[in-house]
Amino acid sequence: MRAALLRLGGATRYNGWVKSDTTITFRGMESSDTVTANIEQWLERLGRHHTIQDAHVTIEAAGGDPPRFNAHIHLHAGGHEVIASREVDPSRAHANPWVALRDAMDASKRQLEDLHERQTARHRHRDSTARQSTAE
Repeated sequence: MRAALLRLGGATRYNGWVKSDTTITFRGMESSDTVTANIEQWLERLGRHHTIQDAHVTIEAAGGDPPRFNAHIHLHAGGHEVIASREVDPSRAHANPWVALRDAMDASKRQLEDLHERQTARHRHRDSTARQSTAE
């Protein structure tokens, strides 16, 4: 199985995302500039709200009839690791890499949002505890 590995060059920073720390791997399929651009845009949007230290995105053609595709996203953000994998249901008539990628992106985004919510709640709790102790 052939794999194409793209290491995005240059240390361009987009808000909380550094482009040079992104690796995109295509397994069992040709690399795609369109898919790569889509992933970069998604990371740029995500970097507006979260600090992403590095990202590794893998899109894999798993074969079969109809063809199946898997997408795996591995991010380090704010000192935490986020991993999301999605396999397209082979019973779908239009199984394609975009569906697997979209689902993995959505799962990664939800994980980052949950992480942010837990951190915000923890800070709110610390602040309210500190205010109570100073008020006494």
